[in-house]
Amino acid sequence: PFGVFMSGEVKILHGREEIDRTFYPEACSTDDVRRIVNEHPGMRIWSPRSKRWSEGVVPNKELT
Repeated sequence: PFGVFMSGEVKILHGREEIDRTFYPEACSTDDVRRIVNEHPGMRIWSPRSKRWSEGVVPNKELT
């Protein structure tokens, strides 16, 4: 989904740790989300779906 929030473009990314490609061939993994985030360093990103990312996703930073 795409939209506008507070005069800025919003992209909603949802990645899963483990994906069953049999049922969800187009699903986005957390690695896909990390790649997208790193390709757009100007975006502010926050994901409540993953406990490791509860503080937000910082572009070009490895998850610990």
